[in-house]
Amino acid sequence: MPLKAYMTESYPWSLRLAILPMGDNVSHDTYEPQIYAFLSAQYNNATVSPSTTFSRDHVKNTYLLRFALSLPTHGDSSTPCWSWLARFPDNVAAIFYSLEKRQFVCDFVAANASSRLSMKLHHCQKNRLFGVTPDEASPVNIPDSTYYTVYHSGQVWGGRAMCWVKFTWRCALGVYILWLMWRVYYRHYGPLVRNLRAIGLDKQCHTYPVKDHPIVVVGMTVDCIVGAAYLGVATIRVTQVTDVTEFAVGCLYGSRTVWAAYLTMRFITPLVKRHCWERHFEPLDPGVMALTASLYAGPLVFIVCNSPLLLLFQPLLTVFLPPEHHYDAVDSELVTIGLLMLLASVPIVRSVWIPKLLRQCSIKQGGATTLRNDVASSQFNDLKQRILFGLLRRPCSVDQVGGSLHSLLDECCRVQRLPLFSPRGADCFVTCVPPTTNDTT
Repeated sequence: MPLKAYMTESYPWSLRLAILPMGDNVSHDTYEPQIYAFLSAQYNNATVSPSTTFSRDHVKNTYLLRFALSLPTHGDSSTPCWSWLARFPDNVAAIFYSLEKRQFVCDFVAANASSRLSMKLHHCQKNRLFGVTPDEASPVNIPDSTYYTVYHSGQVWGGRAMCWVKFTWRCALGVYILWLMWRVYYRHYGPLVRNLRAIGLDKQCHTYPVKDHPIVVVGMTVDCIVGAAYLGVATIRVTQVTDVTEFAVGCLYGSRTVWAAYLTMRFITPLVKRHCWERHFEPLDPGVMALTASLYAGPLVFIVCNSPLLLLFQPLLTVFLPPEHHYDAVDSELVTIGLLMLLASVPIVRSVWIPKLLRQCSIKQGGATTLRNDVASSQFNDLKQRILFGLLRRPCSVDQVGGSLHSLLDECCRVQRLPLFSPRGADCFVTCVPPTTNDTT
């Protein structure tokens, strides 16, 4: 799971980074011409096909987003500038643009066509994270009548040593996850098959051995924050819908933010249990959460970047930035954490919303409704297990008595160890054949 990050990130042994002036003591007027020359030489119609919308160079660790944009001939100074920012390539940059770059775009849009010919057509900035500069970006406007080919390109800056540290960290975390799954889950399969009754319950919870483990969820969330520059590259992928493949890759990389949801669910559990709020939450299957995160992460970021919601994030860019860099750089850790919190809140809202919806349905129907009234039925199985049984074409089982443990967990929420996590996806289901008949139950 940790190595999933390399769907977008570069492997440390493949990097060949260009030497660019990136120090804090380097002025904007010094580094901008060099960064512009480097990126414009790499990305142009001669090096990249004119039909290409998104391009990624894993060796130089650069990226490009490009498309044509129509601007009014007489300029537009009446429309709110944020609406134009949202139309530029990397419209997530409407969140991450520095003050000077935002002003550059707004002035360019407000000018008429003839005035634009004499205006500066590019602007570069440094994107900082925790005081380090992991990324620089430069938009370029190439006029063609009323249409402009707008480039947004950048280089994710990070030494090979740091890339090796992250790679080693992820490998170690992956090995720890595999060992944890074996220790608390898979090693019990053998004894369970040999003698089902010989295995009792201990203090460990074998139903979700990884996705609720404090070390794992903290480690993966920290990894998401440290790799925020690459998360930015993934968001660039989802801000365009021309290249469906790149959009899908961005969604898959963005699904890593589900670890922030696991972290939130894991550490608000003591608060939930202390105040006896278990009935206000519907347990969620961590596996289904991971799958659905691939579906909602990209579209949610797309909606934020194309709506006034982006205005909520812009003031956060200069909170930890020195005053002399307010106009030519941004500090993105607060925005990154804010986006993580936004994506992490989706499962929490869903968990709270389902019980309320069921209670409203119960009131409309004029009777009490239990959240689980079919625990003795095969339909109570997790979706993945129902699909598996369907593929195996097992004979239809006859519903018998059972499900008392699940009924207890449903009726007595206080006995749930982790009330926000559903254990159904990892339950062990046993097929029994009564001695007096051949019916499978």
